[in-house]
Amino acid sequence: MGLLDLFKKKETIVEEKRVMGDALMKAGRYQEAIQAYDQAINLNPQDAFLCCKKGDVLLKMKRYDEAIQTYNQAIKIYPHFGNAYGSRGHVFLELGRYEEAKLSYWEAGNVSQKTDDRLHCEKDHRGCYYGCVSHFHSFMENKCDQLMKMGKYEEAIKAAYDGLYVPGDHYYQYVNYVSDSLKKMGKHKEVEYVLRKYLEAEDLLDQYRYEDAYALMHMCIGYLIKCKLNIKELA
Repeated sequence: MGLLDLFKKKETIVEEKRVMGDALMKAGRYQEAIQAYDQAINLNPQDAFLCCKKGDVLLKMKRYDEAIQTYNQAIKIYPHFGNAYGSRGHVFLELGRYEEAKLSYWEAGNVSQKTDDRLHCEKDHRGCYYGCVSHFHSFMENKCDQLMKMGKYEEAIKAAYDGLYVPGDHYYQYVNYVSDSLKKMGKHKEVEYVLRKYLEAEDLLDQYRYEDAYALMHMCIGYLIKCKLNIKELA
């Protein structure tokens, strides 16, 4: 058997182990899934996709430290693997490490915009990235909603500011949380300022400048927090 045949055989075994791991994970047989992924990784230790798959199982098992290590391994192998950053963000959210989560999601978007590797784009396609980001924004919007129901309007504004750090397609929800909180606080001039900036952001969207629109609203809310409302860092 020649070297090419050996290589093809190894690739076939790796794929078989990956498929087996996927099936076991879906069946809830997590420990067996990890064993299958480990066997595939041992044969192909430079496959970031397999490492990320293993991290997903560890996350489901709530083995958070191991999941973070595995996602970091995937990122080390392929630094443009946006889905690994996003999945690591899920772990940080579960642990309540919000600043680290926010940074991981931001990094997911940053590398996903820059990658031009077709192989990894197929595996780490934009749909996966947006799924990760939607998870983050759903969490932050729920946090804003709960804070407003509790009458913690300043904290709701700060949470919206944190949410706007990660680009996506949710910024208008955060604008609503901020403007409604300001109204409850009797800050009507500040509401007018937010709405003016919102219209500017809409103009940027019309030009397909999505990241600029997000950045504008993030800067706008940051200005309110620091200069108009004197809101300090909130726990």
